[in-house]
Amino acid sequence: MKGFSLEVKVGLLILVALLIMGGFLFVLGGVNFERAYTVYVDFNNPGGVKPGAPVRVAGVRVGSVESASYLGGKLDPKTGRRPMVRIQLNIEEKIRETLHEDALFYVTSQGVLGEPFVAIDPGSPDKPVLKEGSINYGIDPPRLDLALALGYELLETMVKAVRNNRDELEWLLHDTSGLLKGLNNVIGQNEDRFNRIIANVET
Repeated sequence: MKGFSLEVKVGLLILVALLIMGGFLFVLGGVNFERAYTVYVDFNNPGGVKPGAPVRVAGVRVGSVESASYLGGKLDPKTGRRPMVRIQLNIEEKIRETLHEDALFYVTSQGVLGEPFVAIDPGSPDKPVLKEGSINYGIDPPRLDLALALGYELLETMVKAVRNNRDELEWLLHDTSGLLKGLNNVIGQNEDRFNRIIANVET
């Protein structure tokens, strides 16, 4: 190294750093050179699934999401459905024989805040093998964001209703309390009669 200039040394150092960084990205990104085949899955709302998300069978990664295309609910003449989003999956060729035409595709995540991914239930071994390029129907994930938004809207509506009708609610509670007290007095004064009526009904 003594014979090299400072510029060459810096260049070699940068090159080594880039090679190390590339190796880390290669390993952490799960990049592999397995032969893969393509299938498509239609969703109305696939949640937060993005290109690069893993595809798993029984918890084992077997592929990745290649792309997600917005179709806007237009009629697909091939399937007769009106999907909103079509996701392209690249799946390892070596597991192809284990996936069947009745396989289930759904979006889930590792824990509440984990990365969303596409999970596959392989289906029945009695069915034909899933064909390359086939278009399948996916099961949408639960819309937690929608549930929270609707819950907040309902809560806000209830709060406004209580504020705008406070006097009427106070009168209603007062009248209900008086009615319950009167009913309690009637039952207490006629307890023997109610007991006889119940005994007659049982007889």
